[in-house]
Amino acid sequence: MTPDPGAALAGRLERVLRRAAADDLPDAAAELFAAADRLHGPLRVAVAGRVKAGKSTLLNALLGERLAATDAGECTRLVTRFVHDWQYRVTAVRRGGAREPLPFRRGARGLEIDLAGADDIAEIEVGWPSRRLDGLDLIDTPGLGSLSAEVSARTEELTGAAGGVSRVDAVIYLMRHVHRDDTAFLEGFRDAGLPLGSPVTTVLVLSRADEIGGGRPDAMDSARRIAARYSADPRLLALAGQVIPVAGLLAETASTLAELEYRAIRDLALDPSSPALLLSVDRFRDPERSPLTAELRELLLQRFGLFGLRVAVAAAAEGRVQSSSDLARMLEAVSGIGPVREAIDRRLRARSQLLIVRSAVAAGRHIARQHAAASPAGAARLAAELDDLVASAPELGLLEAAHLAATGLARFSPSEREEADTLLDRFAAANLAPLPAGHALAAIDRWRERASDPLLDGFGRAAADAMTRAYEALYARSGG
Repeated sequence: MTPDPGAALAGRLERVLRRAAADDLPDAAAELFAAADRLHGPLRVAVAGRVKAGKSTLLNALLGERLAATDAGECTRLVTRFVHDWQYRVTAVRRGGAREPLPFRRGARGLEIDLAGADDIAEIEVGWPSRRLDGLDLIDTPGLGSLSAEVSARTEELTGAAGGVSRVDAVIYLMRHVHRDDTAFLEGFRDAGLPLGSPVTTVLVLSRADEIGGGRPDAMDSARRIAARYSADPRLLALAGQVIPVAGLLAETASTLAELEYRAIRDLALDPSSPALLLSVDRFRDPERSPLTAELRELLLQRFGLFGLRVAVAAAAEGRVQSSSDLARMLEAVSGIGPVREAIDRRLRARSQLLIVRSAVAAGRHIARQHAAASPAGAARLAAELDDLVASAPELGLLEAAHLAATGLARFSPSEREEADTLLDRFAAANLAPLPAGHALAAIDRWRERASDPLLDGFGRAAADAMTRAYEALYARSGG
């Protein structure tokens, strides 16, 4: 069996960080040990965006349960980390690092947590026995653009957008339209290595897509056209590469649909007055027009929205859904959550070890910079060892090459971009299978010639060199 290259690289990096903590930078030992311990943890993915972008709703859809609180107001004011655990628990992490359990209960809009003494809480950790959290921490963040600068600052500090080192490995960023604060925030994901605001580490979502045009029947079609236009925007291309339209509310409802809700949809489908009833929210709420109770109508509006009601009632009336499970599958398909899950699995989960290593390298470089004045020799040695490790790791070079190719900084052809992405996936896979020696040699020659092109700029040459080194490593593993 071929060794896992990601695990071997993580082991080398851990030895570098622990040796520096013991020998060169004892004053930074706690930070270096934390960076080393990070290599054994799950991939940490932040769900971020402006206030009311739909972060908590999308997170619930990804979890398949209503855990993150959702409401008409600004709900998420503390960083809330959802982690895999064998028991149901909520833990407060105090600013000094102390941890203590918090009372909670499940409510209609998510977990209701007793936050007595919240002024001293740095973040909330929710442990949940969900297979969707296996190997993955999902982090609900306070909205950017909050009326409280302190609340928004918690997200910037977590992600490193405020100038520090990021405490997450990747980000799912939600936006309702392109706002200058969105691009400024993503551009703030910068460190000494690969930027976090990159197609390699960012999934960009056009959120609340079902609300476009007041929830008209073609809302999702319009959202897909808008997302395609955004995906061609050079600013967004450099930050995420692709924009995925999602109706988070429908995705959340699909994951948590109740039989009562399906029966109400079925009753509306049988009512001949429903088309007129669904012309507007005010008509739907009018007690003179609806056979449903006021409470049930409000529940349906909260759970489906006007667009979702129109889609669900039409599907039931046409016989396309005949059970609650049918309706859940239809809502999930319409919501657009599938491509988001695919992007998370393909671009983040499958490359988790490399992304975690990248984060730990960035943390180590940040520590070296922070202690350069007090311990110049130790900081210089740590920085040099990290540089040597990165230079000798073809998989980290491929992360950079994939970034440069996806953003257009390296002017690769579509087939070359696909090749870089495929090669990165090959290195990210555990138990990397060797490439046939002849195939590897041909690729080495091709990319060496590409790197020597005098018309190639620095970005293109760096990416081509990284591709060459990767194929050389594969050739060596083939026994050639």
